[in-house]
Amino acid sequence: MRAHSLPPRKRGFRRYVDRYEDEGLDGLADKRLEQVSARRASVDEVVRIKTLSREHYEGRNVRHFYRFYRREHQGTRSYTWVKNALQGAGLVTKAPGRGWTYPGLVDGRWFSPLLF
Repeated sequence: MRAHSLPPRKRGFRRYVDRYEDEGLDGLADKRLEQVSARRASVDEVVRIKTLSREHYEGRNVRHFYRFYRREHQGTRSYTWVKNALQGAGLVTKAPGRGWTYPGLVDGRWFSPLLF
């Protein structure tokens, strides 16, 4: 059963009532949604990565760019974060999907070595 479908426990319900009495409807709002993550990248860092890629490493793939970003520019972000930032800016293209495969299908027909 899901936790949000269960009724609140006594202590939790009392906390809701106390917050409602103190702050009104604003006290019942989930304040976690308003907080900005401490790990969020600054706008300057995002612009720096996009500028580096555009001006100095044009035509290189993300793997090569990331190696130079870490080594020569003292970058601290992860490979996936850098890849997503560059793809979101349209500076690199996403690799095409590899397609769906099913073992036993060859050219759209069932293949079995036992048939030959």
